[in-house]
Order: sequence, then C-alpha cells, then structure tokens
Amino acid sequence: MFRRYFASRMKAGAQFKSSVTFPLDFITCGPVWLRRWEWEGFFKVFFTLVGFMGEVITATEGGRFVHLGNGQHATMFFFFGIHYHVHVLLMFIVSGMVVVWE
Repeated sequence: MFRRYFASRMKAGAQFKSSVTFPLDFITCGPVWLRRWEWEGFFKVFFTLVGFMGEVITATEGGRFVHLGNGQHATMFFFFGIHYHVHVLLMFIVSGMVVVWE
C-alpha cells in the first residue's frame, strides 16, 4: 500500500487509489492478465478449504464425528469459505471477466 501511495506522490497527476485487496503488480514475469488478478481471495479460499478439511478429518474416530469443538471450527471455516468465494466472484464481475447482465 505504501509503495503505491509514494509512487502516486512522485508522479505528477497520478491518483492514489486505496483498496482492500492488492494485486501482485510487482511480479514481472508471466502474462499481464495473471499478474492483475487479486490472488489474495484465491489464497483465502484455498486455506479455508484446508482448514475445513483438517477440522473434519481430525474430528472423526472410527467413522463417527466425535469432537464437537472441531465441528464448531469446521462451521466457522465453512462460512469464511462462502465469504471468500463471494469475494472472488465479485472480483471477476467487477473486472469484467464475467458478464452478468446484458
């Protein structure tokens, strides 16, 4: 964030735009469209999936769900995952990669 702020201060007429997520625009290799994706949402979806699966797997013994505390954490990871899926979907809609209305 500070890099973008100070870069806008150095360039005359460049506007600083604050955002909640940050694209990996500092990577110089690969196609441009891949560098402009906001990878933060994809990482969050992946890690919530790993957390959800970990909680469910460690809560079972002998094919039965026995640790209720893990069930609470699995529910938490599930709803975080829904939130991050919506985040990624909105990223595609706002960027124009998905046309919703015509």
